Amino acid sequence: ELMPLSCKGRYRGSETSRGDIDDALGNFSLTLVDSLDTLAVLGMFDEFEQAVRQVIQHVSFDRDVIVSVFETNIRMIG
Repeated sequence: ELMPLSCKGRYRGSETSRGDIDDALGNFSLTLVDSLDTLAVLGMFDEFEQAVRQVIQHVSFDRDVIVSVFETNIRMIG
């Protein structure tokens, strides 16, 4: 997940003040998956293909974590 202003990666447990929010985000690259359709809509098909390959190679949903069903549905399915 990316921090919105700095675009730096945010990792599970990196900020103890955040409580379990990082668990709720699932730690499975929501931003990357969420942005795939934007690349296609903009006609950036080479970038879309590259991003899909990255997701296939590096994103795993096999995690034993608490997730926000809402966030997961709107970003991964919707």
